[in-house]
Amino acid sequence: AYYDVDGTLYDGTMAHTAWWFIVALPSRMQRASKAIQMLLSLPLIALVAVVDESRAARLLAYIVLQGVTTRDAEVASEAVTHGIGRNSYAEVLEHLKEQQEKGRATTLLTGNVLPMVSHLGRTLGCTVVGTEVEQHKDRYTGHVRGEVCVGDEKRARHQESLPLIKDLHIVGVGNSMYDVPFLEASTSSFVVRPSSRLRRLATARGW
Repeated sequence: AYYDVDGTLYDGTMAHTAWWFIVALPSRMQRASKAIQMLLSLPLIALVAVVDESRAARLLAYIVLQGVTTRDAEVASEAVTHGIGRNSYAEVLEHLKEQQEKGRATTLLTGNVLPMVSHLGRTLGCTVVGTEVEQHKDRYTGHVRGEVCVGDEKRARHQESLPLIKDLHIVGVGNSMYDVPFLEASTSSFVVRPSSRLRRLATARGW
């Protein structure tokens, strides 16, 4: 079973996880600097996200992660887990747990960057497939490695992660048009609080 994260597991966006991450960074100076950068850049990032979610994710990842040590990122990642927990959709988490109880492997398939959601995956008992970020020694550069895990790239990662089992039943759960490619590749698909456009598509496809 594959679950998108932002807007699917909880009521929020990557910007919310970025803020929770920033305010939990151990370094006071780094915390203040990145908070200011994010507040100043957020209007631009929001505009870019309307036409290119991938580019917006790259901009946000750079602001949040550039110069952050892997150790500090792990601390801040815990705050992201708590933030998502406070704003989670109970019915979606219940669905995820039901899949696990049925013995199905569960995967968080997200456009979010791995350093921010790695702790969430461990907490929920899920594998995480998401956007990778470059490292230099023990610090993140803020640059995305490869492609951002959205749209067709999300579908490709979805397909790559599937076990080679014939007639495998695949569950997909998402919330936006960017999730449609991987939902189309799933056996059973579900949408969470969809836009009117996605609702029409989901109704037509029987999701």
